Amino acid sequence: MARDAEAFIDALGLTVIDVLAHSMGGLVGQQVALDRPELVRKLVV
Repeated sequence: MARDAEAFIDALGLTVIDVLAHSMGGLVGQQVALDRPELVRKLVV
C-alpha cells in the first residue's frame, strides 16, 4: 500500500507532502516516511 501511495504521489508531481493518517493509514504513512524521508515534511499519526 505504501508503494502504491508513493507512486500516486509521484504521478501527481508532488515533491513534499504532509501526511495525516489514522489506523491502517498510520502504518502506510509511517512506511512512506521511512521509504522516502525527503518526501514527507510532517507526519501526524
